[in-house]
Amino acid sequence: MFIVIGGLTESESGKRPFHIEFYNVTCNTHDALCKRIECDVTRLGVSRYAINVMYIMGRELPTNAEIRFLIHAKPSQGRTAIKFVDVKMNICSFLKNGANMPLLNDIMDKLRRSSNIPLSCPVKANYMYNITKAIITDELFPIYTPIAN
Repeated sequence: MFIVIGGLTESESGKRPFHIEFYNVTCNTHDALCKRIECDVTRLGVSRYAINVMYIMGRELPTNAEIRFLIHAKPSQGRTAIKFVDVKMNICSFLKNGANMPLLNDIMDKLRRSSNIPLSCPVKANYMYNITKAIITDELFPIYTPIAN
């Protein structure tokens, strides 16, 4: 439902060896399960973005529903993007217990602080869920994140 395509570029500062850049953000759904979804990303500064998402489920989320987290990075000297993260898991389990991947848990913690995302299922139908001004910075990504352009 929520796809973020971003880039990581080499940094000239001493903090991190990269900057994050979101250059294409798309929110869409191909299923009647999600009645409405809107999103936007606003650049606040170098490697600093605010993310807003609003969605309404068309029906209650089934307990066996799955989510896939997929992040591609294109190495600065390469032509082909590589998979940095590709994880598929049960949504209800993820909401309640988190993931076995620190990066995904950190992202979810950031989103929860600025949203009304439930801590467990059910995810209700006809209820507006919001993520409002979730701040994403390069500090969220581990130092071993591949540098890309």
